[in-house]
Amino acid sequence: MMQEGDLITAQLREPREQLWGKLLRLDAAGLVVRCIDTANFEEWCAQIANKGEQELGPATVFLPAHRIERVIVDERVGVVPSLSERFQQVTGTAAASAF
Repeated sequence: MMQEGDLITAQLREPREQLWGKLLRLDAAGLVVRCIDTANFEEWCAQIANKGEQELGPATVFLPAHRIERVIVDERVGVVPSLSERFQQVTGTAAASAF
């Protein structure tokens, strides 16, 4: 069961997007999440790891229910690490603290 504060991946439609972040609220109206687009994930991790000036960062967004295709809890699948594990590996920082 998903709970507020969980790290999740949200797959969206129209337009297709995939966001990774911290679940703030999920109800019949939609999803509120503090997140970053997964297309920017590696670049964001590198900025944090290099302690450079932040050009990318999470935003708090509301996603209406009609755009949500699925929401997945961020967790390891077999030998494939979760995004939060990858984040910690690259940055040395816990992912939850970045949101």
